[in-house]
Amino acid sequence: SIETFFAFANGAKAARPDADVRIVWTQSWADVAKAKEQALALIANKADLIFHNANNGAQGVFDAVNEKELGVWAFGANDDQAAMAPEVVLASAVLDIPKVFLDVAQEVKEGRFDGRTKILGMPAGYVWVAYNKALESKIPAEVRKKTDEIAESIRKGSLKVERRVLK
Repeated sequence: SIETFFAFANGAKAARPDADVRIVWTQSWADVAKAKEQALALIANKADLIFHNANNGAQGVFDAVNEKELGVWAFGANDDQAAMAPEVVLASAVLDIPKVFLDVAQEVKEGRFDGRTKILGMPAGYVWVAYNKALESKIPAEVRKKTDEIAESIRKGSLKVERRVLK
């Protein structure tokens, strides 16, 4: 969702206030060529990390990052995507969609389902970060420690992720 990108951008700016975060759209979840084209344009503008939410189009992002070999990294989305591009995917935001369906089905079964919109994420155990074991050495220890601390704070609810606002 768009909130994912806003949360990512806000996190990047919290870590590095001078970060230049750009959000671009391909207008297609599945267009590999368009995703690659957009990623190459970002790389040409000095991007050093590309985080997508492009379903099948993700392969285009990974192809672009692999092609350039300029120290550009990718961050996977929706599943652990390290296997799709093991040389460039540092980590992935993993969604446990089966758990969501099972929990909603349990609510329906127990008569607790109320049909409202819910934001499900790290605090409820539906989202987590999966690091690419092959590239863990590329993430400085102090950065990994800080990201793990932040993720734990989000899971515990002591750090709230701001929604729908790009700073």
